[in-house]
Amino acid sequence: MILNDLLDFEFNLEQWTISDVRIDIPRFGMGSDAINLHTQYSNPLVGLRKNGIDAYGAGFTLGLGNDLICRAVESILQLYDGSTLRELSQDWESPYAFLINPHQIRWLSPNAGVQYQATGVILNTIVDFLGKKYNVPAWKLFLGISDSDFLSFYGENTNLSSIFEVDNTIFTPTPQVLNENITLIEKNGLPVYHTTWIGFDVDTLSKEILNVFHDEGKTLFKLKVGPDVEYFLNKIDKLKEILPEDIILCADANQTLSLEIAKKFIVALEARGVLWLEEPFAPDNIVLFDELIKYKEKHNLTIEIVTGENCPSPHVALSLMMAGIDRFQADPCRMLGFVDVILVCEIAYRLKCPITPHAGGSCLDELSAHISFYNQARYFGIKDFDSSLLENVSFCSHFMAQPALVTKGRVEAPTIGGLLVGFASEINSKLIDFKDGITWLKL
Repeated sequence: MILNDLLDFEFNLEQWTISDVRIDIPRFGMGSDAINLHTQYSNPLVGLRKNGIDAYGAGFTLGLGNDLICRAVESILQLYDGSTLRELSQDWESPYAFLINPHQIRWLSPNAGVQYQATGVILNTIVDFLGKKYNVPAWKLFLGISDSDFLSFYGENTNLSSIFEVDNTIFTPTPQVLNENITLIEKNGLPVYHTTWIGFDVDTLSKEILNVFHDEGKTLFKLKVGPDVEYFLNKIDKLKEILPEDIILCADANQTLSLEIAKKFIVALEARGVLWLEEPFAPDNIVLFDELIKYKEKHNLTIEIVTGENCPSPHVALSLMMAGIDRFQADPCRMLGFVDVILVCEIAYRLKCPITPHAGGSCLDELSAHISFYNQARYFGIKDFDSSLLENVSFCSHFMAQPALVTKGRVEAPTIGGLLVGFASEINSKLIDFKDGITWLKL
């Protein structure tokens, strides 16, 4: 039903607003990593007022890209004005085919790019609207999707290799199992891990990790690393001397490593008990991921190779999973937002690849929780409960109307109707149209 509601949503340009929201973060401060030493957590923020409902959708960039997505959102809304997705896609193989490859624009980058992410922001805004219309959190909205709904929306030919050719149906739990799964995860929440930043020294890192460990109950912490293997291994060694043994570390290279350096890292990190190496390469460099995974298997290493936050499309996600990555880090503002999350979760279930959503950015803690709760409720329930890890950073959550809540190392299930839900009222009062400039927020 919900996919039909999405198709029958009628666009009216006058009902939409667009803002360019950015948070300037000091160099080497929060958000810093090997490739972004000075960053701006930023959101192309879209508002929709329709039938007395205020809905919101957000993308995520690191500064200048915000303006491009805001302009693309405006262009798409002008194109869609006065129509429904059902009407717009009537001459296409499926509504999904229309959304991912719009005529003329697809030449810029098929199944990817600014246009793709801008469409995702719009779709996420409609999901927020529908969640508020039915007073249901977004992660519950899509749990009842049937085979017929799925195939009608995404099409018989999803161009996703042979994964849907043998079994052209999707996994659908029985209502009883689904209700049991929902009850379980609403009662217990889902486990989260904490991310730290490359600009912090050992003393600052240890204090932060210990504070979060004691206050929030998190036991897994991600460290940012770069190509200087010895420097970062020394940093890890010093931290391990300070931290309790029940704290587990993982590492994130933010796409800055060569294949040879990545090989050195996984050997050294495994010897130190580090759980995973994240984003050694850009996500579309499938060849290097394949080489590193083969090297890991040849040397009988157990350290996980993970990626996904910067993945441009379900096609690349499928390729990464088939290459053998250990976790896919789905991002709610990448690809087509929640519309592609549904597809990627189905692919991951078929390929037995855990979904560990990315949430290292403003609005992402709140949005990504819906990915984890949807995925766990639909596919797993109590099975593999502790593999349902979700990143949680929290230093931007105070901006949100419904901030993600973490206790005893677990995030609580979103309960308010919608997806993003929105920003806190004092933030809403500051928002200006993106054509009038940037809305700056202070930490």
